[in-house]
Formats: sequence, C-alpha cells, structure tokens
Amino acid sequence: MRILRIELSEADFFSNHPFHVRIETFSRRISSPPRDGQFAQSKWFYERARGQYKDGQAYLSEAKRKQFLTEYPRQQMFTKTDLAKYEVSFAGKPHIVSQGAQKNFISFASEIAKTWEKDDAYFSEQWFKDAVAKAIIFKEVDKMVMSAEWYQGGYKANIVTYSLSWLSSFLKAKKNSGIDLTMVWNAQTMSNDLISCFEKVTKEIAIKIQQTPDNVRNVTEWCKKQACWAGVERMEIDLAPDLLESVTKSHDMIKEEKRDSRKTQKLDNEVSAEVLVFQLGSKWQEVQNYAMANRLITPEQDMAISRILKGKVPTTVQTKLLMKVLEKVRQEGFEI
Repeated sequence: MRILRIELSEADFFSNHPFHVRIETFSRRISSPPRDGQFAQSKWFYERARGQYKDGQAYLSEAKRKQFLTEYPRQQMFTKTDLAKYEVSFAGKPHIVSQGAQKNFISFASEIAKTWEKDDAYFSEQWFKDAVAKAIIFKEVDKMVMSAEWYQGGYKANIVTYSLSWLSSFLKAKKNSGIDLTMVWNAQTMSNDLISCFEKVTKEIAIKIQQTPDNVRNVTEWCKKQACWAGVERMEIDLAPDLLESVTKSHDMIKEEKRDSRKTQKLDNEVSAEVLVFQLGSKWQEVQNYAMANRLITPEQDMAISRILKGKVPTTVQTKLLMKVLEKVRQEGFEI
C-alpha cells in the first residue's frame, strides 16, 4: 500500500504540469461535433486533478447540474491515467499499458515532459482532438470485445490495448499511414469499416496473447513483457486493402496537419502569454516572492518581473522568461 500511495502522489504532482493545464483548457473550450441524429454539442471533460468532475457539480442546483451533464456527459469524462492509457496504446507500447495505470502513467509523464520541453506547441488543438478520437476508439473497442461471441471472459484490457497497438504499428510500418483520427473526431464514433477491422484484429489478438511460452502460465503477467509485444507485433492479420483505405490517412498528410497545427499553437501561445502577463498585474509580486523563496528564479527572470511591476512593457524575450517562471511556480503548487 505504501508504494501505491507514493505512485499516486507522483501522478497528482504531475497534474500541475502546464501540459495538463493546456489539455484541461482545451477540454473546457472545444465542443465536439454532434453525432448523427443528435443536435446538441457537448464537450470531453479532462479531469486534470482527481475529483474535478464531481466537484464541478457539487454545489449546483438540479437545473444547473442537468445543464452541466448535458455539456459534459459522464461517458465523456477522462482522467490523466485514462489519457496515458489511450496514448501509450496508440504509441505501440501495450506491454507498458498492461503493467497497470500508475506505472503506465509515469512512463507517459516522462515522455510528455520531454516533448513539452522540446516544443510545447506540439500539444495543439489538433493533438487534443486526436486524443479524444483515440479515447472514442479505445472505449468502443472495449465494448466490442465485451459483447463479442468469441469472448469468454478475462484479459479484456490486454486484448484492447494490444489490438490498438497492433493496428497502429501495422499501418505505420506496412502502409505508411495511420487511423484517420479526424474522421473519428468528426463522427464521434468509429465507422463501420473501422469496426470491421477491429472485430478481426481483436479476435486474433485474443488468441495470440494466450499462447504463452512453456515456462509462463500467467497470461496477465506475460502481457507485461516486451517479448509478448514483440511476438504480437510480428503477427500477420489479413485485412482487406479497400477496408484499410477507407479508415486511414497517409503519414505525409498527418505530418502536414501537425505542422500546421503547431504553427497555429505557437501563435496562440504568444498571444496568450502577452495577455496573461498583463492580467496578473500586481500578483507578479507574489510570484516573485514565491519564486525567490523556493529558488525557482534566475536573475534575468527576476529583472523581467521587476520591469512588469514598474509598469513597463516586457520584450518578447522577457515575456518568454516570465512564462518559464509561471511554469515553475505552478508545478510547485502555486495557484496562478
């Protein structure tokens, strides 16, 4: 139990990382397209910190609570560990997902932190929409396996993550493509063709992961091994070319869309930074005091804050320095 508490605290601590703040902001602002036959738009609620979804309804009147649930349906709420599960599955690491929510989250957090440090604009509105599309696919494949005639119970979580990883890996290696996530986002569900692909893949995967080596009896433990994924990844599953063509998008097109989305995000970051710098006003004094007390500030950043407090307009470089300070103090728990 002690180890579990430590891991949970690490996950909670990471919730203050600006990556999670940005995804939370997207989730409160971006409406998803209505499904066929529906008219009302809704949103996907990202729970950056535990209890946010419940707390958001706690003191609402019955009418306001119904309005909240219409805007943020319960089935469209996902947590940090859920997001990690979706992303790591599509990244082709089902053996990591199979090791459990907390170990998978720590692995995910490490990769996110590295990418954020290199280029935070990578995490754009398009990234958020793609992440939601992955959530839709994961949830629907999970239901598909549960209701499949061949499913006899057991290993469902492993079957799902391995199936998503296999198809993603297969498309990238053999077809130079990926699942058309934009199509899934726009429809808010999988197409019939994508369902057909996963119906075949999940059945084959279910058989494969239970074919353990002679010295291994526990399927769940076997699925946590890199060797298990290596064997599954090499599998040949016959999927009709025309079926695949209807549900995929070339990697060249995916890369181009990501480049465009990054450019837009960089512009959004610059505008948002300038607005935030002036919105904080006198609170910069609190930020400065907190940062100095906790040794989170450089001399250059200190000078930039002093400039703001004197009512002077910061340069572009100074604005970037100010945003770095905000990132550091926010991660330490300072409320902006």
